[in-house]
Amino acid sequence: MPVEQISSGGTVTYLHHDQQRSIRLLTGSTGTVTGSTTFDAYGNKTGSTGTNITPLGYDGQYTSSDTGLIYLRARVYDPGTAQFGELGRQSHTPSVVVPGKVPGLPPLSRTL
Repeated sequence: MPVEQISSGGTVTYLHHDQQRSIRLLTGSTGTVTGSTTFDAYGNKTGSTGTNITPLGYDGQYTSSDTGLIYLRARVYDPGTAQFGELGRQSHTPSVVVPGKVPGLPPLSRTL
């Protein structure tokens, strides 16, 4: 069953997906094909036709037009590198945890 997308101007577009839920075909309210898209196995767009566009694409998920990253709710996917990343995560230097010592707290001691 296709998903319906309605533009701010009231134009209706139906989004048809494949077995993986990737959007493959766009049709208008009369059933006329207005666009199509193809993807490789990693989510890279390999082709598209038509002038009708949608932010939904590979795996039926939102794709950022700025970064090309695919939003997967709790994480993002980069089809260019085939790697996942976390939303809002800043790169940082990993900390070393020494057994018996918690960073920011005084060392643990044992009394017998």
